[in-house]
Amino acid sequence: MRSIPHRITTYKPKHKEDVEKFREQSFREGSDSLAYDKFDPDGFMGQVWLVYAGQNLIGLCAMEASHYTGDPRIAARCVRLHILEKYRSTAFGLVLAPYMVRWCKKQGYKIMWWSADIDLKALNAVYQRKHLTISYNRKNDLNYREDPWGGWYQDVVFDKYMIFEVDPRSDLLQYVYWYRVEEGYNWKPKTNMLYYYHNGDTKLIKRMRPFLSETPIDLAT
Repeated sequence: MRSIPHRITTYKPKHKEDVEKFREQSFREGSDSLAYDKFDPDGFMGQVWLVYAGQNLIGLCAMEASHYTGDPRIAARCVRLHILEKYRSTAFGLVLAPYMVRWCKKQGYKIMWWSADIDLKALNAVYQRKHLTISYNRKNDLNYREDPWGGWYQDVVFDKYMIFEVDPRSDLLQYVYWYRVEEGYNWKPKTNMLYYYHNGDTKLIKRMRPFLSETPIDLAT
């Protein structure tokens, strides 16, 4: 699918009906990222962005202080991303990023980060710059002119020394991606990270899962 004309805006109460319809569609598509117990757009402590194609809400993403990593004044985490299946090949999740970078700078954050399940090969390939889903056309972004494949995208760090662990009782492990909002800042999350050099080897990570901890381990092959 080629890039299509779209408009990106921040959430306001007038968008509530659109968001609720979008939430229900996300459930039908098998996602729980917008589950009622996880996300309330009116009470969200952070910023929510919406992507519209015409009058249709086709994407949503948010940024919040990174409480998981124990440094909420330092890092902001990208959460609640969902793009409708029909539009996923347009990479709207990445098109939102320049807006998030600007917001993080304005809020005084030093790091912007997100994570992805290590088994989501296609998504991780995009974040690791192994595959670009579309050739972006700036004319199609109706309210922004920054090239989303520019400096910020080239500077995204795929951190091969960290794996995000949401809950130690779960087998879910996620690759970590981050962007340095403050130049030169050396990010060292305090919690929920397993520290070791894994080199992106998913099979090895799974085999070693019972032995992983926050103590650095070299898993590189």
